[in-house]
Amino acid sequence: MSRFESPWKDALRTIIETYAQANHHEPSLKGSIFLGQAALESLAWVVLVEQGRILRPDGLKALRAADQIGLLLHELQIPRNIPPHFTALEKFGSHAKLNGPEALTEVRNKIIHAEPGMKRSVTAAVLDEAWLLAMHYVELSLLRICDYKDIYYNRCKGPLMNECSVERVSLIGHSPPSAM
Repeated sequence: MSRFESPWKDALRTIIETYAQANHHEPSLKGSIFLGQAALESLAWVVLVEQGRILRPDGLKALRAADQIGLLLHELQIPRNIPPHFTALEKFGSHAKLNGPEALTEVRNKIIHAEPGMKRSVTAAVLDEAWLLAMHYVELSLLRICDYKDIYYNRCKGPLMNECSVERVSLIGHSPPSAM
């Protein structure tokens, strides 16, 4: 079955709409982070339960959001690390050596379940980097699902429209070929 036929058609439409809304920052950047995580959780459902049959529905529901996203990224061969120059997000997650999905969901949880006098505040830089990482994960997941292997703009690589930010999707998460 094509990924553009049911059940993929409706799921992809919803995920892409959620992703597009997350790119608008309306009403806020925090809302965009929520939407990015929602898109990733929807992708996890489709890839891991409906399409891949890797997990049963109750198995996926039993996982924490970070583990659902991490398993999705693992299945699609997308690195789960926090990009090296995301220093604010790295520092935010350093207390527990969090990977990307864990840091993203931790940021979301700190926003939703904010406690007065929290030690680890969610700064504007943390919000920016969490949003960029969420969008990066959604973009790469969609490109992998659609079997796209050409170049794309990696928003986690640096300044906008920098030639170093363009890379080939097929090489993400793969080791370079060894010399013979």
